[in-house]
Amino acid sequence: MKPPAFSLPATVVALAAAGALPSCSSGSSAPSTSTSPPAASAKACTPGGDGAYTDAAYDELSRYCMVEIANGDIHPLSPRVLAYDIATPLFSDYALKRRTVWVPPGATATYKDDDEIFDFPEGTIFTKSFGFPRDPTKADGPVRWVETRVIVRAHTAWNAVSYLWNDEQTVAKRQPGGAVRAFDVRALDGSVQHAEYLVPSQQQCPKCHGRDAAVVPIGPRANALRARLPGADKDQLAEWASAGILTGVPATPAPPYPAWDDASQPLETRARAYLNGNCAYCHNEKGEARTTGLYLTFTETDPTRIGRCKPPVAAGGATADLRFDVVPGKPDESILLHRMIATEPAIAMPEIGRSVVHAEAVDLIRQWIGAMTGDCSGQ
Repeated sequence: MKPPAFSLPATVVALAAAGALPSCSSGSSAPSTSTSPPAASAKACTPGGDGAYTDAAYDELSRYCMVEIANGDIHPLSPRVLAYDIATPLFSDYALKRRTVWVPPGATATYKDDDEIFDFPEGTIFTKSFGFPRDPTKADGPVRWVETRVIVRAHTAWNAVSYLWNDEQTVAKRQPGGAVRAFDVRALDGSVQHAEYLVPSQQQCPKCHGRDAAVVPIGPRANALRARLPGADKDQLAEWASAGILTGVPATPAPPYPAWDDASQPLETRARAYLNGNCAYCHNEKGEARTTGLYLTFTETDPTRIGRCKPPVAAGGATADLRFDVVPGKPDESILLHRMIATEPAIAMPEIGRSVVHAEAVDLIRQWIGAMTGDCSGQ
């Protein structure tokens, strides 16, 4: 369920060209309740506000001058706030997502190969907004936007916080303690599940964003960015370079990892892409799950480290007394699949961010394990 890309309203682009975009100040108001895209200079502003955003989070999302809700969708508020997307996004209870990035004028991020996060300058702001169809039986119906997460590059670290949208969809307030919101959500096959959607607290951010004991963005790296947004005339890396926010992009950069739902890709490729996007941010040599010995990055080649016939670190209910993370040819005897199907907080994987079963992914991983040959009889 990949949402279409969004673009900056032409009216804001015109204002920018005319030099009519004033800066935010500490007294900037909340976004207008108008249902039309931004069209007046009073609603346009410069990301970063008054400059305090790198040290302390604003109380309202509008102070960052990054995005607002208009016509039922998330819209950027500046020509330099770029929409972006990744090939295999993290599953979040079938939420629709919108992502943006902004780099301060005069500064640029530096391209890095492989699985490294681009080197972003101080003041960089990322947002990721989450929403659900108001009627789960209608895939293309109106959306209720729940939260927008912000992660900001400060002088020595990244700071992350969530903002909760009000029922009127006009204001998003800082929610450092997190929240839970109940929704009926629609799977790709049209079936409906009840979700207890988690708005994470600031203390929970390292669960997904932790790397080498620091909080970092997950998606903005060469192998994760979706190659091209729908309707775009150039790849995302080329777009970022043209916008002046990314330098060092090679003439022929390595392609991103395949999308897990790309039916043209082999089963093994799709399964590994899904595990990379939904598990490897923890299950890698530097992540929170590094002590498990289960490393699910796309480039991992050691079958045991991928889980084949590997005894688990956990025990009891988390494993259902199963012996191995992955048992070739036997998905129902594999702890990996058991924890993808579970929804109990002490058993489910990932540990946070999912309250329902990702049915399509479970089917994919079941097929992948079922197609494996060999056994664990010698273990």
